[in-house]
Amino acid sequence: MQNKNFLDTSPKEVIKQEYFSEYKEKIDIIYKKLMYLRMNLFVIEKLLNFPYKLLGHNELVFFRLMIYNFKRMIILDMWKIMEDTDPRSITLKKFKNRIKKAYIKPKYREIFKRREKELKKIEKDIILKITKLRHEEIAHFNENYAISPEEDIITFEEVKKMWKFIKELFDMLCFGDRYGLILSEFRGKKTGVDEFLNFLATNSSNFNLPESNPKAWERFRSKLNEEDIKKINEYRVKSGKDPIK
Repeated sequence: MQNKNFLDTSPKEVIKQEYFSEYKEKIDIIYKKLMYLRMNLFVIEKLLNFPYKLLGHNELVFFRLMIYNFKRMIILDMWKIMEDTDPRSITLKKFKNRIKKAYIKPKYREIFKRREKELKKIEKDIILKITKLRHEEIAHFNENYAISPEEDIITFEEVKKMWKFIKELFDMLCFGDRYGLILSEFRGKKTGVDEFLNFLATNSSNFNLPESNPKAWERFRSKLNEEDIKKINEYRVKSGKDPIK
């Protein structure tokens, strides 16, 4: 039997009948946690792509604080869902091991182990970074670390790679079932987050400078690079304004 067939097989076929209710209860709990983690990732990516430094907002601290808090909440949730050592906790690792040792029918166990080995090769260094940041700064206040903190101990690209790994592991434990990990309100081009950011963009001073004060715009434009212009134009086009050059 190939891995593809294994991953497309219904959990009712793979899991022993006496453990199926317990399996389903745990997978639903993990799913809810991952859904909120996915939504937090969706929001922070929108915030990171928003050109608030270019648009003349006075609330720079507000944006920095939101990004700071979202990133740390995401890292903490990733640690909880993967590494939490509290005996009362439910993690993907513990759940995976429970499936392997007790839940799964014998004829699927070796295939499950092979797939597990494939996933174990992914992003171990990122898990270590997440654990360190959680222990040194987020959950504790390590004096030595506070004196000499590591700058950008983990990048957002690494966070996204970690999410990809978590999602692949979760999909493996769902077998043939598939769970949508983002609410319908977060799908499409006009989500609540997009509407909020569009409002901030269209009401910012620099965004409207080409029309309100062309001379001031020319001075400001000379400080921008092509990537800056591209980001501003994204919001100008959305609001019905002509793109700037």
